[in-house]
This record gives sequence, C-alpha cells and structure tokens, in this order.
Amino acid sequence: MKKINFNLGGGASSSLKAFTLAEVLITLAIIGVVAALTIPSLVLHSRRTEIESRLKKSYTQLNQAFRLAIADYGPVKGWTYGTKDNKSHAIRFAQTYFVPYLKIAKDCTNSDSPDCNYTYKNLRSDTIEHSQNSAIYYLADGTYFSIHFTSNDHAQIFVDCNGDKKPNILGYDIHTYTVSPIWNSTNKGLLGVSSCSTDRNCACIKSGNGAGCIKIIIQNGWKIPTEDEYVRLGFPKSDYPYSNL
Repeated sequence: MKKINFNLGGGASSSLKAFTLAEVLITLAIIGVVAALTIPSLVLHSRRTEIESRLKKSYTQLNQAFRLAIADYGPVKGWTYGTKDNKSHAIRFAQTYFVPYLKIAKDCTNSDSPDCNYTYKNLRSDTIEHSQNSAIYYLADGTYFSIHFTSNDHAQIFVDCNGDKKPNILGYDIHTYTVSPIWNSTNKGLLGVSSCSTDRNCACIKSGNGAGCIKIIIQNGWKIPTEDEYVRLGFPKSDYPYSNL
C-alpha cells in the first residue's frame, strides 16, 4: 500500500493510503482463483437441488393420478393392459388411467418436434432414443412423461422431470416406474420402482443404465446421494455413478 501526500495550501498537507496497481491485480487474481474453485460446486449443488425437487414433484403428480385411477377403475390387476411395443395400446392405457387426472400441456404422441423426440443417455453414456411406440405428454410444469408396454401387460412410465433440458440422463433427471397386473399389493398404492438388485445392467452404478436409481433416491429422502451417502446405502464406493454429474 502506498502513501499519497496532498498539498492543501497555506503550508498544510494531508495524506491518503491507496493500493498500488500490482496489489489490486494480485487481489483480483486471488478472487478469480477462489471463484473458479467454488462456483462450479455451487452450480452443481443448485442444479441437483432443483432436479431433486422436480423429481419428487413429478412422482407426486403421477402417483396421485395413479391413485385416482385406482379409485375409479379398481385395483390395477383388473385394468386393461396391452401388448409389447403396441402404440395404440399405450395410448389407450395412458388416456384411460393417467391423462384425465393430470394437467397436460402438450400431447407429443404424434409430434416430430425436437422437444418431443430428443435423445438421452444412461449412466454409462449410451445414447438412447425414445420408444416410437409410446404415448408421450408434457405436464404443465414442464415434466415429460411417456407410457409404453415393454412386455405384454407391463406398462413402463418414463419420466424426465425437467423435460428436454439437460443433462437428460437416465438415473439422474430421468427415471422409470412400472404398472402391471402383478403389481405388488404391499406397495401401498404407489407406482412400482425397479430395485435392480441382481441385474448390474440396470443397477444404479456407473457401468449400469441407471433404471434402479430412483429407488435409491427415494430411500435417501428424495436426494441424489453423495458418495458417502451411496456407501452408507450399501454400495461400494468404486460403483458411485454421479462423480461426473
């Protein structure tokens, strides 16, 4: 810091202390380094918090629709299902048991618009296209969801909680739920989730596709687990799937 003298006239003088250019530049450099180290983690935390909130909200909306459909049509074992990859069956199922109970903003079922047919990835970075045999919709809050039959009498509900916005990764902002006549009655009226406890292909691990992650997130209080939380939930640290997200 440098002292600067001022002549006030009549023989009087005063002085002020001021930073030199070099000191200012050093301070700015330090601030820049600190910002570079902290801002990415703050952005990541903010994005995760937003996705976690949207995940819970989207599940709540779909599960509420599911329960209302049960109230109107009875237990799911008596619902009318469809056959694998049959689009008309998927549309009928969606429009009967879910669409009437949701605030639908856009029907993407027969649309070619980019926000309806974007690609996404799984945890091991495979690029995937949406099933062409799906009934596809956007909710009023921007949630994207689709329904299709992955096998006879087994409907899969695909949910992207923030629509076509990135990162579009199965197991992170994208998850799947199931409805079938063999639905587990102990599930207490909740949409089925996959545990993938024995199938490493769909497990919530960095080499899996991430279909099993929603169960872990729910178990973790609707929080995408940190590495420590992942280990506490019973998984090896080496399998942690979110290191690069």
